[in-house]
Amino acid sequence: MKPVVLLLLILTMTAYAQTAPPTVAEAQEFMNKAEAQFAELVVKVNRATWVQENFITDDTEAMAADAIDQSTAVITELVEQSKRFDGLTMPSDLARKFMLLKLSLTAPAPKDPRFARR
Repeated sequence: MKPVVLLLLILTMTAYAQTAPPTVAEAQEFMNKAEAQFAELVVKVNRATWVQENFITDDTEAMAADAIDQSTAVITELVEQSKRFDGLTMPSDLARKFMLLKLSLTAPAPKDPRFARR
């Protein structure tokens, strides 16, 4: 009987964690991970576009376009995930980071992969 009770307790805690309102600590952790991911993307996109601008070929244009598409897809996902923290009162610097994340996305990537650039 104890394993069943333990399983119910775990399921209850999981359900509560998914419906519990977010905290400032969770927002900060999310932003730290997003900034690290964004930093990697910026380097990748900058390298690809530098190569494309200096060695103009169909291949380098495709390479730069792929890097930009990947960056747009990741930022679109981060913006979607950040909506969880909408309405949360947080320190001004953290709130500004969330605002800048949302503003960095000028046009979201298509959710359906069939409509993504190939």
